[in-house]
Amino acid sequence: MTDQKQVAVVVPLSTRPDLSPDEEISLRHLRHYLGGYDKYMVLPESLPSVAHDGFTMLPFDNSFFGSIHAHNRLLVSPSFYKAFREYKYILIYHLDALVLSDQLSEWCEHGLDYIAPPWIPYKGAPYEGVDCEGHIGNGGFSLRKVISFRRILRKVRCPALTKEYARRVLGRAKKIEYRRNEDVFWGMLAPQIDSSFKVADMSTALQFAFECNPRLCFQKNNEQLPFGCHAFSRYDAAFWEPHLLPK
Repeated sequence: MTDQKQVAVVVPLSTRPDLSPDEEISLRHLRHYLGGYDKYMVLPESLPSVAHDGFTMLPFDNSFFGSIHAHNRLLVSPSFYKAFREYKYILIYHLDALVLSDQLSEWCEHGLDYIAPPWIPYKGAPYEGVDCEGHIGNGGFSLRKVISFRRILRKVRCPALTKEYARRVLGRAKKIEYRRNEDVFWGMLAPQIDSSFKVADMSTALQFAFECNPRLCFQKNNEQLPFGCHAFSRYDAAFWEPHLLPK
């Protein structure tokens, strides 16, 4: 597709019409650093009229909203990625993320299919108990190559994100059932389903973003801040506070 656009920023909303103070901070960073990119807000069809300057509002079926499980189904839905087929990449940006600079075009040039923060062993992490060491995930701030995600979903149709699915497709059963989040599918299973699906290595992922234990990530990243982070107020908010933009 010769006229394909490079990248869009995609912000999934909740079922609430208003934003929390932390979500306002997240949105402020997005506007400041990535305001020049195409931006979309994905929201449930039934949400009362919501508008944010500079964003295209893109409604999806209500069944994709209201819970973590519903959101996971949205991000393994072929219809979701089809909606962005005019773009080469999308940056998923949850409103508990922070972008810290404008490096988005440069990250698209890496040519990878999936870039997200690394899974760092951490007590209380949402992926605690999953054998994820050496893998990346944390889909709340992640860069995704649309054509590659669509290719994987054509292969598997509707991934169940369960241990039974892993056994059937991969011939084995790891602790996938513990965490059914979509980022486990994209970070761990998709590269095994299709060896051409390329995810970032740990070093690259650390340069892209942090999530749990940002101080350890900072050390591992040669004391350099990443492009962004996920769950900034949940995991060591004091680390991120000096880097927050003023109102």
